[in-house]
Amino acid sequence: MEQRCSKLKKKQTKTANFCLCFLLLSLTLALGSSCSRKERHKNIPEPSDSMDPIALKTFIEDELQPEDLDNYNTGFNEVCPRYTQLDEKKKREAVSAFSIAIVESESNFDSFAVYFEKSLGYTSIGLFSFSYSDKDVYKCNFTKPENQNANIRDQDIIKTDRQVDCYLKVSRRLIREPEDFSYLRKLSNGQTSRLNIKQKLSAYWSVLRTSNKSGHSRYEDSLDEFLPEECN
Repeated sequence: MEQRCSKLKKKQTKTANFCLCFLLLSLTLALGSSCSRKERHKNIPEPSDSMDPIALKTFIEDELQPEDLDNYNTGFNEVCPRYTQLDEKKKREAVSAFSIAIVESESNFDSFAVYFEKSLGYTSIGLFSFSYSDKDVYKCNFTKPENQNANIRDQDIIKTDRQVDCYLKVSRRLIREPEDFSYLRKLSNGQTSRLNIKQKLSAYWSVLRTSNKSGHSRYEDSLDEFLPEECN
Protein backbone atom coordinates (compact mmCIF):
# COMPACT_ATOMS: atom_id res chain seq x y z
CA MET A 1 0.00 0.00 0.00
CA GLU A 2 2.84 2.41 0.92
CA GLN A 3 4.67 1.54 -2.33
CA ARG A 4 1.54 2.32 -4.38
CA CYS A 5 1.10 5.65 -2.57
CA SER A 6 4.75 6.49 -3.19
CA LYS A 7 4.38 5.79 -6.92
CA LEU A 8 1.20 7.86 -7.00
CA LYS A 9 2.94 10.81 -5.32
CA LYS A 10 5.82 10.63 -7.81
CA LYS A 11 3.36 10.58 -10.72
CA GLN A 12 1.49 13.56 -9.28
CA THR A 13 4.78 15.42 -8.79
CA LYS A 14 5.80 14.78 -12.42
CA THR A 15 2.40 15.97 -13.61
CA ALA A 16 2.62 19.09 -11.49
CA ASN A 17 6.15 19.81 -12.75
CA PHE A 18 5.02 19.35 -16.35
CA CYS A 19 2.09 21.71 -15.85
CA LEU A 20 4.36 24.27 -14.20
CA CYS A 21 6.85 24.07 -17.09
CA PHE A 22 4.06 24.42 -19.64
CA LEU A 23 2.67 27.43 -17.77
CA LEU A 24 6.09 29.10 -17.62
CA LEU A 25 6.69 28.44 -21.31
CA SER A 26 3.31 29.92 -22.24
CA LEU A 27 3.99 32.95 -20.07
CA THR A 28 7.42 33.43 -21.65
CA LEU A 29 6.00 33.27 -25.16
CA ALA A 30 3.22 35.68 -24.26
CA LEU A 31 5.65 38.16 -22.73
CA GLY A 32 7.95 37.79 -25.72
CA SER A 33 5.11 38.55 -28.11
CA SER A 34 4.04 41.53 -26.04
CA CYS A 35 7.59 42.85 -25.89
CA SER A 36 8.06 42.46 -29.64
CA ARG A 37 4.90 44.45 -30.29
CA LYS A 38 5.98 47.16 -27.87
CA GLU A 39 9.46 47.18 -29.38
CA ARG A 40 8.01 47.59 -32.86
CA HIS A 41 5.91 50.53 -31.76
CA LYS A 42 8.99 52.19 -30.30
CA ASN A 43 10.14 52.45 -33.91
CA ILE A 44 7.36 54.79 -35.02
CA PRO A 45 9.24 57.59 -36.80
CA GLU A 46 8.84 60.90 -35.02
CA PRO A 47 7.26 63.73 -37.04
CA SER A 48 9.95 65.60 -38.91
CA ASP A 49 10.29 68.18 -41.65
CA SER A 50 12.68 65.78 -43.34
CA MET A 51 11.74 62.23 -42.36
CA ASP A 52 14.08 59.35 -43.08
CA PRO A 53 12.46 57.52 -46.03
CA ILE A 54 13.84 54.13 -45.00
CA ALA A 55 12.51 54.46 -41.44
CA LEU A 56 9.07 55.37 -42.80
CA LYS A 57 9.17 52.60 -45.39
CA THR A 58 10.06 50.04 -42.73
CA PHE A 59 7.23 51.22 -40.50
CA ILE A 60 4.72 50.94 -43.35
CA GLU A 61 5.94 47.41 -44.10
CA ASP A 62 5.28 46.45 -40.47
CA GLU A 63 1.79 47.98 -40.51
CA LEU A 64 0.61 46.24 -43.68
CA GLN A 65 -1.92 43.50 -42.95
CA PRO A 66 -2.29 40.26 -44.98
CA GLU A 67 -5.52 41.69 -46.42
CA ASP A 68 -3.56 44.70 -47.72
CA LEU A 69 -1.10 42.46 -49.54
CA ASP A 70 -4.00 40.49 -51.03
CA ASN A 71 -5.64 43.69 -52.26
CA TYR A 72 -2.69 44.24 -54.58
CA ASN A 73 -2.86 40.83 -56.24
CA THR A 74 -5.04 42.33 -58.97
CA GLY A 75 -4.29 45.56 -60.80
CA PHE A 76 -0.76 46.18 -59.53
CA ASN A 77 1.02 44.98 -62.68
CA GLU A 78 1.75 48.50 -63.92
CA VAL A 79 3.72 49.21 -60.75
CA CYS A 80 5.16 45.77 -59.98
CA PRO A 81 4.73 43.30 -62.88
CA ARG A 82 5.85 40.25 -60.87
CA TYR A 83 3.99 41.12 -57.66
CA THR A 84 1.91 37.93 -57.48
CA GLN A 85 5.09 35.84 -57.77
CA LEU A 86 6.86 37.51 -54.87
CA ASP A 87 7.11 36.14 -51.34
CA GLU A 88 5.45 38.03 -48.50
CA LYS A 89 8.58 40.02 -47.58
CA LYS A 90 9.05 41.31 -51.12
CA LYS A 91 5.34 42.07 -51.45
CA ARG A 92 5.60 44.26 -48.36
CA GLU A 93 8.60 46.01 -49.87
CA ALA A 94 6.75 46.61 -53.16
CA VAL A 95 3.61 48.03 -51.53
CA SER A 96 5.63 50.20 -49.14
CA ALA A 97 7.73 51.51 -52.06
CA PHE A 98 4.52 52.53 -53.83
CA SER A 99 3.33 54.20 -50.62
CA ILE A 100 6.64 56.00 -50.13
CA ALA A 101 6.47 57.33 -53.69
CA ILE A 102 3.11 58.92 -52.84
CA VAL A 103 4.58 60.49 -49.69
CA GLU A 104 7.60 61.93 -51.46
CA SER A 105 5.55 63.42 -54.29
CA GLU A 106 2.87 64.78 -51.92
CA SER A 107 4.85 66.16 -48.98
CA ASN A 108 8.53 65.48 -49.68
CA PHE A 109 8.68 63.61 -46.36
CA ASP A 110 7.61 66.67 -44.38
CA SER A 111 5.28 65.73 -41.51
CA PHE A 112 4.37 69.40 -41.05
CA ALA A 113 3.47 70.07 -44.68
CA VAL A 114 0.31 72.15 -45.00
CA TYR A 115 -1.44 72.97 -48.25
CA PHE A 116 -4.78 74.68 -48.78
CA GLU A 117 -6.78 72.87 -51.47
CA LYS A 118 -8.54 75.88 -52.98
CA SER A 119 -10.80 73.85 -55.28
CA LEU A 120 -11.87 71.61 -52.40
CA GLY A 121 -12.01 74.20 -49.65
CA TYR A 122 -9.95 72.41 -47.02
CA THR A 123 -6.37 72.10 -45.82
CA SER A 124 -4.22 69.03 -46.48
CA ILE A 125 -1.77 68.15 -43.74
CA GLY A 126 1.15 65.79 -43.19
CA LEU A 127 3.01 63.07 -45.03
CA PHE A 128 0.05 61.78 -47.06
CA SER A 129 -1.76 65.14 -47.24
CA PHE A 130 -4.82 64.22 -45.20
CA SER A 131 -7.52 66.54 -43.88
CA TYR A 132 -9.74 66.44 -40.83
CA SER A 133 -12.73 65.58 -43.03
CA ASP A 134 -11.14 62.14 -43.53
CA LYS A 135 -12.08 61.32 -39.95
CA ASP A 136 -15.74 61.16 -40.98
CA VAL A 137 -15.32 59.74 -44.48
CA TYR A 138 -12.68 57.10 -43.80
CA LYS A 139 -12.78 56.80 -39.98
CA CYS A 140 -9.25 58.15 -39.63
CA ASN A 141 -8.09 58.66 -36.05
CA PHE A 142 -7.67 62.44 -36.06
CA THR A 143 -8.87 64.89 -33.43
CA LYS A 144 -9.61 68.32 -34.82
CA PRO A 145 -8.40 71.03 -32.43
CA GLU A 146 -11.00 73.41 -31.04
CA ASN A 147 -8.64 76.29 -31.69
CA GLN A 148 -8.35 76.76 -35.45
CA ASN A 149 -5.04 78.56 -34.95
CA ALA A 150 -3.48 75.68 -33.04
CA ASN A 151 0.17 75.04 -33.85
CA ILE A 152 0.41 72.30 -36.47
CA ARG A 153 3.12 70.59 -34.42
CA ASP A 154 0.65 70.11 -31.56
CA GLN A 155 -1.99 68.38 -33.70
CA ASP A 156 -2.26 64.59 -33.77
CA ILE A 157 -2.93 64.53 -37.53
CA ILE A 158 0.81 64.90 -38.13
CA LYS A 159 1.73 61.78 -36.14
CA THR A 160 3.31 59.15 -38.33
CA ASP A 161 1.29 56.20 -37.07
CA ARG A 162 -2.00 58.07 -37.61
CA GLN A 163 -1.01 59.15 -41.10
CA VAL A 164 -0.08 55.58 -42.04
CA ASP A 165 -3.23 54.17 -40.44
CA CYS A 166 -5.35 56.63 -42.41
CA TYR A 167 -3.46 55.81 -45.60
CA LEU A 168 -4.30 52.13 -45.18
CA LYS A 169 -7.97 52.91 -44.49
CA VAL A 170 -8.28 55.19 -47.52
CA SER A 171 -6.47 52.83 -49.88
CA ARG A 172 -8.51 49.82 -48.73
CA ARG A 173 -11.75 51.58 -49.47
CA LEU A 174 -10.62 52.94 -52.84
CA ILE A 175 -9.41 49.50 -53.91
CA ARG A 176 -12.44 47.55 -52.67
CA GLU A 177 -15.24 50.04 -53.31
CA PRO A 178 -14.26 52.15 -56.33
CA GLU A 179 -17.89 52.37 -57.45
CA ASP A 180 -18.56 54.64 -54.44
CA PHE A 181 -16.43 57.42 -55.92
CA SER A 182 -17.79 59.63 -58.70
CA TYR A 183 -14.30 60.40 -60.01
CA LEU A 184 -13.61 56.70 -60.54
CA ARG A 185 -17.01 56.03 -62.09
CA LYS A 186 -16.34 58.82 -64.58
CA LEU A 187 -12.76 57.69 -65.20
CA SER A 188 -13.90 54.15 -66.01
CA ASN A 189 -17.17 55.01 -67.79
CA GLY A 190 -18.97 53.16 -65.04
CA GLN A 191 -16.75 50.05 -65.23
CA THR A 192 -14.73 50.57 -62.05
CA SER A 193 -13.74 46.89 -61.84
CA ARG A 194 -11.41 47.48 -64.78
CA LEU A 195 -9.38 50.13 -62.98
CA ASN A 196 -5.91 49.25 -61.72
CA ILE A 197 -4.58 50.08 -58.25
CA LYS A 198 -2.83 53.26 -59.32
CA GLN A 199 -5.97 54.56 -61.02
CA LYS A 200 -8.13 53.76 -58.00
CA LEU A 201 -5.85 55.57 -55.58
CA SER A 202 -5.63 58.54 -57.94
CA ALA A 203 -9.13 59.46 -56.75
CA TYR A 204 -7.44 60.72 -53.59
CA TRP A 205 -3.83 61.38 -54.60
CA SER A 206 -3.66 63.41 -57.82
CA VAL A 207 0.10 62.79 -58.12
CA LEU A 208 -0.87 59.35 -59.45
CA ARG A 209 -2.59 60.96 -62.43
CA THR A 210 -0.52 61.48 -65.59
CA SER A 211 -2.36 64.77 -66.06
CA ASN A 212 -0.55 66.07 -62.95
CA LYS A 213 2.76 66.29 -64.78
CA SER A 214 5.03 67.62 -62.03
CA GLY A 215 3.53 65.50 -59.25
CA HIS A 216 3.46 62.36 -61.37
CA SER A 217 7.08 62.89 -62.41
CA ARG A 218 8.12 63.06 -58.73
CA TYR A 219 6.10 59.91 -58.05
CA GLU A 220 7.81 57.98 -60.87
CA ASP A 221 11.30 59.07 -59.80
CA SER A 222 10.63 57.99 -56.22
CA LEU A 223 9.13 54.67 -57.30
CA ASP A 224 12.21 53.89 -59.40
CA GLU A 225 14.38 54.52 -56.35
CA PHE A 226 12.53 52.36 -53.82
CA LEU A 227 10.80 49.58 -55.78
CA PRO A 228 12.52 46.19 -55.25
CA GLU A 229 14.27 44.88 -58.36
CA GLU A 230 12.36 41.61 -58.03
CA CYS A 231 9.27 43.41 -59.34
CA ASN A 232 10.64 43.32 -62.88
